[in-house]
Amino acid sequence: MGQRRVAIKTADVARLITPVRRTQEKGGVMHQIEHGVSPKLTPEQQRQGFAALEAARKLQAELLAERGGELFPPSWELINELRDERSRQLE
Repeated sequence: MGQRRVAIKTADVARLITPVRRTQEKGGVMHQIEHGVSPKLTPEQQRQGFAALEAARKLQAELLAERGGELFPPSWELINELRDERSRQLE
């Protein structure tokens, strides 16, 4: 933009692009996997996924109840506190 320009060689960009992987199933059949496309889940896999989500929601509710409805603080706050404490110990 403006006066500043960035020139990038086509060959450099081409090196950054990851080719699509190919997988081989039993029997030697090769299938191409597209990025961002997942195979459809079986009904059993769907049931297991929904059961796992429900278990996670129950655990979340239990943890929240134990804390009196108070959420955990953001992790960056804890990391900063621990870093500051460690800095004081090293002084």
